Amino acid sequence: MNEVLEKIFTVNLGVKKEESVLIFTDIIGKEETVPDDEKQKRLELRGLAAEAADAGRKHCKVSTLEFPSVGGHGKEPPIEVWEAAFGLDAVKKLDELGILTSILQKKAAHEDIKKAEDVIRESATTPDAVVALSNFSTTHTRFRNFLTKLKGVRYASMPLFERTMLEGAMAVDWHGLEKRTLGLKEKLDGAEMAAITSHNGTSIGFSIKDREVLADTGMLTRPGDYGNLPAGEVFIAPVEGTAEGIL
Repeated sequence: MNEVLEKIFTVNLGVKKEESVLIFTDIIGKEETVPDDEKQKRLELRGLAAEAADAGRKHCKVSTLEFPSVGGHGKEPPIEVWEAAFGLDAVKKLDELGILTSILQKKAAHEDIKKAEDVIRESATTPDAVVALSNFSTTHTRFRNFLTKLKGVRYASMPLFERTMLEGAMAVDWHGLEKRTLGLKEKLDGAEMAAITSHNGTSIGFSIKDREVLADTGMLTRPGDYGNLPAGEVFIAPVEGTAEGIL
């Protein structure tokens, strides 16, 4: 398992010895009501984050952070996570401009986002990579977008991660998985229609004309790369209003 965890750094993120990686995880918040079996999973995730940090320290500089859960996927992480990722100076400037709260609440106007982007570009001090081992996903957040788009941070998103994945979906030949995934993407590139059938009666078709086919290979080695771990997925959005059939 240690070898699998180390590959997150050496293969998936391709870290160098002098680079820094931030690992964060969310713990059960005071206002959360969580069933006992879910509590156990969350506790295990906390432990996995600590194990990942230990594995990463063999290959790069690692810092860690725990924070109370925000209670849902896609919600902005709290201010302490922003401070760890962007630095105190940049977060202070966002607050002084009066735009930090609106960003955290996902209520920021377009012009405020532009101001925030300028601050992040000019003032933020970021890690080279992030391992987001939080229960709730941070992929679809301004936080992740600012890190990857503006600062070129590599970002491994690992929500709802479970220890059994270390023995299964993470214990793979990553380069082989990348080749297979890109091969499937190549087959879908340029396609105009998709049809899905199954033994239970599903028979549906829809247009995918001019839609971009995306490959989630697990290889996050270029500046600004982000994706999920485990990986191995090719995905595409259907053209709205074109679906016809039975699902």
